[in-house]
Amino acid sequence: MRNTSYKRLSPNVLSFIIPLYLLVLHFFPIPITGDSPPLYNPTDIYTVDCGASGNLKAWDNRIWIGDTNSRFSLIEKNKASIISKAAKTSPSVDPVPFATARLSRFQFAYIFPVTTGQKFIRLHFYPSSVAGFDRSKAFFSVKIGGYTLLNNFSAALAADAHGDETVSKEFCVNVKQGDQMLNITFTPTASDPDAYAFINGIEIVSMPDYLYYTSPQNGGIQFIGQKNVFWIEIEYALEMVYRLNVGGRFVSPMEDTGMFRTWDEDDDYCVKLAFVPANSSIDLKFTQQPEYTAPPDVYRTARTMGNNKTENMGYNLTWVLSVDSGFNYLLRLHFCEFQPEITERQDREFTIFIANQTAENHADVITWSGGNGVPIYRDYAVMMPSQGSNKKQNLYIQLHPNPDWRTRYNDAILNGIELFKVSKFDNSLAGPNPDPPPNSVPPPPAQSTSPKDYDTQLVAIVCGMVACIVALSTLCLFIRRRGGRRRDADPGASWWARLSRNEFTYSFPLTAGQKYIRLHFYPSSYGEFDRSKAFFSVKTGGGYTLLSNFSNSFFVETDHALENVYRLNVGGKSLSPTDDTGMFRTWDADDEYCVKLAFVPANTSINLKFTQIPNYTAPLDVYRTARTMGNNKTENMGYNLTWFLPVDSGFSYLLRLHFCEFQPEIQEQHDREFAIIIANQTAENHADVITWSTGNGVPIYKDYGVMMPSQGSNKKQNLYIQLHPNPDSETVYNDAILNGIELFKLSNPEKSLAGPNPDPSEAPAPPPPVQSTSPKRNKTKLIAIAGSVVAGLIALSVIVLFIVWRGRRVRDSEPSDGGSWWGQFSYTSVKSTKTSRSSLPSDLCRHFTLQEVKVATNNFDQVFIIGVGGFGNVYKGYINGGTTPVAIKRLNPESQQGAQEFQTEIEMLSQLRHLHLVSLIGYCNDDREMILVYDYMAHGTLRDHLYKTDNPPLSWKQRLEICIGAARGLHYLHTGVKHTIIHRDVKTTNILLDEKWVAKVSDFGLSKMGPTSMSNAHVSTVVKGSFGYLDPEYYRRQQLTEKSDVYSFGVVLFEVLCARPPLNQTVEKERVSLAQWAPACYRDGKLEQIVDPFLKGKIAPDCLQKFGEIAVSCLQDQGIERPSMSDVVWGLQFAMQLQESAEQEMEKSGSWRKVKDEEAPLKASITDDSDDAYVLTSDSGGTWDSKSSGVMIQSSGEEKSSTSCESDALMSGAVFSEILNPKGR
Repeated sequence: MRNTSYKRLSPNVLSFIIPLYLLVLHFFPIPITGDSPPLYNPTDIYTVDCGASGNLKAWDNRIWIGDTNSRFSLIEKNKASIISKAAKTSPSVDPVPFATARLSRFQFAYIFPVTTGQKFIRLHFYPSSVAGFDRSKAFFSVKIGGYTLLNNFSAALAADAHGDETVSKEFCVNVKQGDQMLNITFTPTASDPDAYAFINGIEIVSMPDYLYYTSPQNGGIQFIGQKNVFWIEIEYALEMVYRLNVGGRFVSPMEDTGMFRTWDEDDDYCVKLAFVPANSSIDLKFTQQPEYTAPPDVYRTARTMGNNKTENMGYNLTWVLSVDSGFNYLLRLHFCEFQPEITERQDREFTIFIANQTAENHADVITWSGGNGVPIYRDYAVMMPSQGSNKKQNLYIQLHPNPDWRTRYNDAILNGIELFKVSKFDNSLAGPNPDPPPNSVPPPPAQSTSPKDYDTQLVAIVCGMVACIVALSTLCLFIRRRGGRRRDADPGASWWARLSRNEFTYSFPLTAGQKYIRLHFYPSSYGEFDRSKAFFSVKTGGGYTLLSNFSNSFFVETDHALENVYRLNVGGKSLSPTDDTGMFRTWDADDEYCVKLAFVPANTSINLKFTQIPNYTAPLDVYRTARTMGNNKTENMGYNLTWFLPVDSGFSYLLRLHFCEFQPEIQEQHDREFAIIIANQTAENHADVITWSTGNGVPIYKDYGVMMPSQGSNKKQNLYIQLHPNPDSETVYNDAILNGIELFKLSNPEKSLAGPNPDPSEAPAPPPPVQSTSPKRNKTKLIAIAGSVVAGLIALSVIVLFIVWRGRRVRDSEPSDGGSWWGQFSYTSVKSTKTSRSSLPSDLCRHFTLQEVKVATNNFDQVFIIGVGGFGNVYKGYINGGTTPVAIKRLNPESQQGAQEFQTEIEMLSQLRHLHLVSLIGYCNDDREMILVYDYMAHGTLRDHLYKTDNPPLSWKQRLEICIGAARGLHYLHTGVKHTIIHRDVKTTNILLDEKWVAKVSDFGLSKMGPTSMSNAHVSTVVKGSFGYLDPEYYRRQQLTEKSDVYSFGVVLFEVLCARPPLNQTVEKERVSLAQWAPACYRDGKLEQIVDPFLKGKIAPDCLQKFGEIAVSCLQDQGIERPSMSDVVWGLQFAMQLQESAEQEMEKSGSWRKVKDEEAPLKASITDDSDDAYVLTSDSGGTWDSKSSGVMIQSSGEEKSSTSCESDALMSGAVFSEILNPKGR
């Protein structure tokens, strides 16, 4: 046992030794080398290499002084400490000061003579086991004066938690007037006899007065979420937790302004690595702060959000910083506007959220700094309260652009971040040690769902879908009886109209009270009444002007008239007037208004309890569907669930938000708490539906008044509704929910609701009449009109005859495949330049010059090739000064094919934004090149992780998550955009995986817009796709529907399950086609026998049965019998729940739970042809025959691009998106 009585140095010893060291140290300065004079010259600089002797030069050319046999003798008892050299140092670790250390099982101290003022103290540790000293036993405390910097600290745990080999800690303390020494004391933890303390290096550097501390002349700094200000007083000690060069490179100590600070890159902390502008040539003007505040590189680089206004308004530029709970923090944000277009106030104005609280509503760097190129910083104090047993929590820094009427550019900018922990009242900065890394990562906790709950849900689903079959059958019979008599408008309300060139009035006898008034218009030309001449006003009793010079529903209240602008069933389907609660209101789907179509939960079986609002408030369907953000906590904290609603400027609005918690896991207060931001103002900091409604299944609504002031000549502006989850300290689930939206315009003081007419869409419409039209008619005009009508009839007859002659021979031949949607793509040679001009709009995405692409790929160096396809090569490159990795796809220069695919991919991807779709950054078409630049997908293609690969196999839950993500991406293409988009080339090489294993659908060169009207259920087109994945119905009939993607995805599902290619010519005939063999095994009850051997015994039987059922239903021969992608998403999520529930059961019982007969997963019987939910019945549903096996074409390879016999020339070389030999994306 070691002697523990010597815990403090004797005052007598100190009084004898200290004066001697003060004298010696003061006259031996420590040399520091540098190439240029620093911006700040510290009065005190010490760099001590503990355990070493003599002067040693570090990699950055700084000179470190060894503490052995030098003036840096230790204060310790009986010289109990030892020096040691690390047994082995990593090549990435600078041996100075990390190669040597001083270790002791007793207390020891270093004493330094210093001047008065604030100091940096940096302690460097390299946890390594040496003889007699196990790295895992190093637990100790560090104190300076009366401050506890570290307590029971383990450098090994700290290094392992961050994946680093070394640990450096930086602190700030103030040396008071009259103090002549600074003592740093190391004390092993007394409770463990084997504990010891060690240190590799010590730095002490003076800093300018009040660089981080609050000056007496300063009025304090903003305390986030508090009414009072906060002072960083000199009595506090500080610990630097983060110092980030936002958007820029690592800045070493020698590149600092003389204080030897380290500035790290922010890549690991920024949720979405957005645009990284830089201006290395700008002449910075330090008129607002000292030049030594931060290095020039910090102010010459930044992160912004880019130029896509709609996308920017839908998310926050976010940094996530993990901090110790129970402390206050000083947060310093560095700003500098260096982009030449930002020169005036309100050019770029944004909101700053810190710890989910609004810090700045109108952040404007130009206003703060006084001009472009002028650095400025802003300080904030943040309290991060304790969270029970949680050692750590996340501090979120979020920037959100302000709306159009506040700023010229909807953007935000940040250049640098510094975060300091502030000592507590007991002068302690010590935080807890990280938890030891587990030997194996436990599976994430699954939400518990009892078998009884599943039975109830399944019975409800079956009943609901049986009812759906009856309704759908009735509708189909009605449609068949109607035949060709279909009309877009209801004849009851729209075929007849009353028209007049004179004022007319309707009068109705009414009871007292509020009323709905709905006016229905069908603008059509009636005889001599031209639709373009219909301009009129509408007024109602009380002097309210509803419409003025109008060229659509509302009700009258006692003091205001209101016009309904939007009524949205969030996450649900459109509801007709007869679906309403008796007031014949129409509820639209919200797909066109939600920026990010996230998760859409539903609970059709829940028994709603209307205890807070009347049951006629909204239809039941509104409260049984919703949008949420999902379960990805990190992703959720980085964006807002956003709706944007264009509204008339100059009016106030009533906004009603409908809520109902129907998910079974949300039962208690604070289960799901979030913030509501309306018109970029915080409306609710702690929105909690359970608190408002008092329970699950209880509908509630909240009303808000919103003023949308006039914006000059802008007729319209966007009203943004945004939901953001609250942090862990306030909620169980980092999520948000919304069920419905109603928005009403309020009449203005003139009792008017009239807004301006929209601008004409194409041909200019005639101006509104200023005065009444004369009843006289000009005969010349009539003759001209009659002649035009006759000519039009002749032309129309010719067109009709031509269409009849063409009959059913409609095809879209090359090169115009898809051109009817996106327009013809052509190059025009320009002799005076090497640039090929094209019809590509440059505002859709970034245009790269060929030189930029060559720099990014080192002149297309083959070393950078990560994939080879029929289109050409795929390179890994680096843009934005080498800071951003990208994937660059280049057409073979000798090829003349792929122009249409190139055009299609740019036009499509630049307008699609979804978590599960690959993001297009830009393109290059200089010098007749065709090059696309995408986000780099670190984990390559899904196929890279299934077979013929050296990558470790994916777990079953990983595969399920990837399938769910890809299905969501396809569901968005089919239903989340204005017109259905059919991918046409769904396969495992076109599903990419990012660094977080998030699946993203890619390669849209073959994509096609789906039918644009109800009268056409398909698109007639040349057959394109890939062997093994091709829909047999599409191949036979050459009629494309979104169900062709469903078929291909079914092949993907079996490919994921079996880890084998879709076509394998080396096996017996019945096993060649995966699309034929796997369903046959499923029908024979042998599905488990063909599962990837790695997964044997790891898939719950229930989950496997459900997964196989989904895949088989996707491979039905007839598209009408296949599920929609919405159904596939639902089924896969259900399979995931089955797996997680079974795993929980297995933890308890040690074996998979057997499915009882009455619990057996239901088979899918597909009965819809309109992408509605498919019906679950108790039998297999549908039939299967040899026609369902896919297109059998003999091929020497496993997969080739195929076309119909009419286009044999369109082989793989013409398919822009195909990757034949993917090595990574």
